Amino acid sequence: MLSIDRTPKSIFVITLILFAGGVSYYGHSFFSRQRIHYHQEQFLLGTVVRVNICGTRQNKQKVLDAFDRVWQRVQTINDRLSVYCAHSDITRINESYPKTVKVHSETAAVLRIAKDHCQRTDGVFDITVAPFLELWRTAQEKKQYPSQGLVSVISAAVGCDKVEILSGDYVRLTHPQTRIDLSGMGQGYAADEAARILQQQGFQDFLVDMGGEIVARGRNARGQPWRVGVKDPVDPYKLMSTVTISDKAVSTSGNYEKYFEIAGTNYSHIIDPRSGYPQQEIMSATVVTQNATQADIFSTVICALGREQGLKLLQRLDPSAGVLIVEKSAGENVKLYQNRSYKNLSAHP
Repeated sequence: MLSIDRTPKSIFVITLILFAGGVSYYGHSFFSRQRIHYHQEQFLLGTVVRVNICGTRQNKQKVLDAFDRVWQRVQTINDRLSVYCAHSDITRINESYPKTVKVHSETAAVLRIAKDHCQRTDGVFDITVAPFLELWRTAQEKKQYPSQGLVSVISAAVGCDKVEILSGDYVRLTHPQTRIDLSGMGQGYAADEAARILQQQGFQDFLVDMGGEIVARGRNARGQPWRVGVKDPVDPYKLMSTVTISDKAVSTSGNYEKYFEIAGTNYSHIIDPRSGYPQQEIMSATVVTQNATQADIFSTVICALGREQGLKLLQRLDPSAGVLIVEKSAGENVKLYQNRSYKNLSAHP
């Protein structure tokens, strides 16, 4: 699972050719039609966060103020939700058993969203998968495949039912080894919040890249829909596909950049919390949907389940979502699967 992490999950690249020098012109008069591409980036949430806003020369200060508000908001999310922040709500919860912990209302709301998606995905998306991730990290260090017996013992600590959200924004863990990790939705949630801030400030044309979780609104500086490139997991220096999007979000999860290596075999870092084991076939899954939180969750779920079950579940959850899956079979053959919604957005291959 991924998101608020030291290593970016992104296998995206924004095709900057559309920005061509940062300035383009269209409209009725010179001063009203002048469109400028403003860009800032910072290292937050363990990744490089990029914010692109289309504005005019006349509203430059408004744009700069909007950047500041976005950075403040993302920093706040990091301080509340990151497992790498010593004083975050999530860290305090993870160290609290058997006591209850008072958290910020936002933290409680995010945990409710996570528990809801745990139920919607039949337990495939689970923010308590952290004990399994630690098991596989230990297995990698020991160079020994984890036994079924050990997996069974740890499974007792995994499950969203082990996280209780009580009235007054109190949270309690019901098992001593349960740990929360908002990987799989944290960056998506932050991208949606950044987009909300920009819209609140009156901007309709922007793109937020939260380390690979992307929200695009309106159009770029040339008045065209935004184009986002998806890297080829076989050769990350090449693009496998591009999608043309406006008022949508995109997320990609994959197992080729982060994995556990045991006895010469690479195992995906995305674990099915119901079994404690990863699936090996999917190299990457890209999902295009209405918001980044769901895109983040759905791309992770597909990687955990595999193509057939993942697509079946996504069809039930969001039939309009666009999906691109790169799968590698036991025979080392790489196959590409796109549904109709994705093909309608795809410029190539």
